[in-house]
Amino acid sequence: MVVARCLDFTVSSHGENEKEAIQSLGEAIKEYLLTAIEENAMDVVYDPAQNKYWRMFNEIEAKSALGSLKRSINKSLKVLTFNSIKEVKPLVNMC
Repeated sequence: MVVARCLDFTVSSHGENEKEAIQSLGEAIKEYLLTAIEENAMDVVYDPAQNKYWRMFNEIEAKSALGSLKRSINKSLKVLTFNSIKEVKPLVNMC
């Protein structure tokens, strides 16, 4: 069982795997917002998660971005040579 939690609203859901949990969370958020509209409660709909959950999310996002950057650099290094890098002229914008 996988649990998915929306960090902007007090909404969570679950599923057999990550894909199902996220799909279920999407439906739960839709119902949450529709109910808020029906009840004229849009001013209280935003209810962010505690800071510790946002920190956890940001750490995971940073690790993912770093992983993507490393893969991109490694891929670029496979086609670049030292001489081709030396030949590149930096773009300098002097105002």
